[in-house]
Amino acid sequence: MTSAGSGSYGSLIAYASNRNHSISPIYLPPLEDDPEASRGYMGHDRFAVGEGALLRNFPLYEEGDTNAAPTGGTRQIQYRLQAGEAGWRLVPDKVFDFQRGSGSR
Repeated sequence: MTSAGSGSYGSLIAYASNRNHSISPIYLPPLEDDPEASRGYMGHDRFAVGEGALLRNFPLYEEGDTNAAPTGGTRQIQYRLQAGEAGWRLVPDKVFDFQRGSGSR
């Protein structure tokens, strides 16, 4: 899901099947909980599933950028599913920054 407004901040509603007997929620922690991964973030999230992982992409904003014109490239966070105490949790596994070409951190 994305929020209304110019930022379109992303959130996730997901459930896991427990051997077809019940379902458990899947928790995606707020991006702001990770100061390094959230650096340059101002919304405009795109989510996809690929290679057995949840992928989150968003543009990166430099100081002074307007919401409509990011200049910092893009970031992709790859999450893996981890069993939690009362359900499932998505935890960051890899973070890639792409700028005028490509690269990773």
